[in-house]
Amino acid sequence: MITEFALFVFTTLGGLAAGFYIAAAFFPLEGKGKNLLLSALPLVLLGIGGVALLMHLGRPERMLNAFANLQAGITQEGITTGLFGIALVADLLMTWRKGQAPRALRYVGALFAFLLIVVMGFTYFNYESMPMWHAIPTVPLFAVGDLALGMLFVGALDGAKREKTFWVVAAALTALAAVAFAGAGAVFSANGLSIVPFIVAAVAAVAVAACSLMKGVQASASLRWALFAALLVAVVIARYAFYAAY
Repeated sequence: MITEFALFVFTTLGGLAAGFYIAAAFFPLEGKGKNLLLSALPLVLLGIGGVALLMHLGRPERMLNAFANLQAGITQEGITTGLFGIALVADLLMTWRKGQAPRALRYVGALFAFLLIVVMGFTYFNYESMPMWHAIPTVPLFAVGDLALGMLFVGALDGAKREKTFWVVAAALTALAAVAFAGAGAVFSANGLSIVPFIVAAVAAVAVAACSLMKGVQASASLRWALFAALLVAVVIARYAFYAAY
């Protein structure tokens, strides 16, 4: 197991939560049940990720010390996670009472979610002592991958009601994620590390992007879930290889 497994769990689950919420903010889900899932599931994912983050610190009280340094990546991740979590709680309460949260609240929550996944990427980009992380593909490796995951999760849940525009956006983000995976692989290879996991992830993402673009509108529920699962595996492979360099 990689030494930074706790951070791998935090960024993967937190990124999925953020990507899902952002996608649904701009491509709303229909029905109270799905809208409750939109706030409840990310809260659960953030909670699990938060526990993993505390495990990384060794002792929970160290988080309080970390907040003394606002320039620290873990502090910025903690702040943005907290802001996103507050928005999710507000969304859950509003949806429980009224069936759906106000669009303005969704946009605010989406902003906090986007800040979270960008901060995740910049946290590792700022490791100047690790040239394979301190490189241009690092931020999109996290942010774009999470956005693409979120789109495909919405597509899996509600894809039968999605028009061509939705699937074009999903395919474009997935293709950009493939570029980010390949770019990270090139940087790792230049630093004497294996490019193979990143190429596998990139090829899988390209296949998902192509299928989403050509088959998304007519895709069955099983195919939509398969597309999401395939991209999730690609993200996990690329991110695991990323942390394995530490």
